[in-house]
Formats: sequence, structure tokens, C-alpha cells
Amino acid sequence: MNKTCEEVAAIMGDTILHASGGPNCMPEEDRHCTRLAANALHDALGDYYFKTLEMRER
Repeated sequence: MNKTCEEVAAIMGDTILHASGGPNCMPEEDRHCTRLAANALHDALGDYYFKTLEMRER
């Protein structure tokens, strides 16, 4: 993926939707999956920051 943490934090559902071919690439009822994917990225990034901070405090 080669993105900085800041770039990953800026990824939204629409970012993923457009990167995968735009609104016409999937049925409207499935587009919520792009928001779920963005949320999963943000959760993973939060875990990374938490673990990094935890390691620095040791």
C-alpha cells in the first residue's frame, strides 16, 4: 500500500469506492462495505498507534 499513517487516516469509504472503479463498480446496496473497510483501516491504525505508544512507555 505504501501509505503513511496520515494518508491511511485520510482514507474514507468514498476513497475506496473510487479506487475500486467508482460508484458504478458495485451495486448500491453493497457500497456500505467501502465504509466498513475504511473503518477497519482506521481501527488497525489506532491499534498500531496504541501499541507503539505502549512500547515507548516501557
